[in-house]
Amino acid sequence: SRYTRLGIPVYNITSLIENGNRDNANMIHNPESIHKHVADEALKQYALLKMLPAHLADAHMAGDIHIHDLEFFAGRPLNCMQHDIRTFIKYGLKVDGTGDHTSIAGAPNHMETLMNHTGEIMLAAQQNMSGGQGMSLWNVFVAPFARGRTYDEIKQSVQMLVYNLNMAYAARGSQVPFTSMALEFGVPDFLKDETAYGPKGVEVGTYADFEEETRLIQRAFTETLLAGDNEGKPHLFPNTIYTLRPETMTSEYEDDIRLVHELSAKYGSSYFVNMFPKYRNKMANYMGCRTCLQDTWTGDWDQDCLRTGNLAYVTLNFPRIGYQSKDETQVFEYLDEYMDLAVETLMLRREQGLKCLNDFHILPFLKQQVAEDSYYRIQNSTLSFGFVGLNEMLLSLFGEGIENPDANKFGVKCLEYVNDRAKKLQEETGLRWSVLQTPAESTAYRFATLDKKQF
Repeated sequence: SRYTRLGIPVYNITSLIENGNRDNANMIHNPESIHKHVADEALKQYALLKMLPAHLADAHMAGDIHIHDLEFFAGRPLNCMQHDIRTFIKYGLKVDGTGDHTSIAGAPNHMETLMNHTGEIMLAAQQNMSGGQGMSLWNVFVAPFARGRTYDEIKQSVQMLVYNLNMAYAARGSQVPFTSMALEFGVPDFLKDETAYGPKGVEVGTYADFEEETRLIQRAFTETLLAGDNEGKPHLFPNTIYTLRPETMTSEYEDDIRLVHELSAKYGSSYFVNMFPKYRNKMANYMGCRTCLQDTWTGDWDQDCLRTGNLAYVTLNFPRIGYQSKDETQVFEYLDEYMDLAVETLMLRREQGLKCLNDFHILPFLKQQVAEDSYYRIQNSTLSFGFVGLNEMLLSLFGEGIENPDANKFGVKCLEYVNDRAKKLQEETGLRWSVLQTPAESTAYRFATLDKKQF
């Protein structure tokens, strides 16, 4: 029989209080992080003992796969999200999703209010989700609120937001919320004829009318990041993602692009989305967890990329496959076995997510009504195969890593094999399957530790 006492040994709590825990670099050693770690341990054990079949729990414990965010499997099973600030521009903000326990704000009338809402939205949503929070096309959608403002006023508002995101010390276990912000250098062509919403949620023309304001907000954001905080340290959040498009990579935008390169040179903090390839279509967005959403799911950029995100991912231990396999055929047999485990786990997690949304009513921010729909679009969220250690797998199989042409070719073949499985699953289930390279500092260490013992 499986051990059923949930909790953490007393001596572990003593050590935790005295020495802290190093699993998460974003968390300080304080009462909140101690409380979070103890609760996490109990909830991880609950997921392994009560929610997962024995073969899935064993596969995780043995290190064949890694089931991320086990502590959130039961009550907070949805991972990350890309928000649509237009929703709150039009309808106002209930940070608890209902207004029963917090004050309710109407449609914002001033840029400063919208800056505050931006931070509150991402902080509130992280109370319902296990992963990061992002916003895309943000400076375009906010641009109508900058009309008639001086540049100094715009910059002051943006500074307020950036400091808010880095000082809202209220996320889980004394963290600031993990946030991502995708900025545009100008209004993308596909948005120019879209209805623009301004103060009080009123229609104010189209976004083509707000090109200048879009550019000023981006510049203010970049200059704020470039200045750092009062001591010159970089602002760690949001992960700032600049979108490179053919229509804005021109001499007209050269000064803005150079400023972002200056930010990259100083802090190395800029991310870029390359929208030049044809496969990108009109819209693609990213988050810190490496989730990518593109308008290739339904073909509607709004449905595919906003108010949804990654539901969950399970990571495959690639190096172990290399240690276990005697030939190429065995590699693909192990890939099949590990992917089967991941699929079963992810389907259970999605089922739990639906229960939390619809039956248990414990995710009210995500479930809140927007017109005729819920805010969070679970039907467009991704279920993902993660992987780590491709190079180490190839080292084991070939004696050399990805720098070796034969090893490199085989590595690509393995990734294509996983990606083909994701495509087949899309056809079989009607759900949005994908593949990502896991951000796996602690997962990779855990795999390596278990593999060292076994091999």
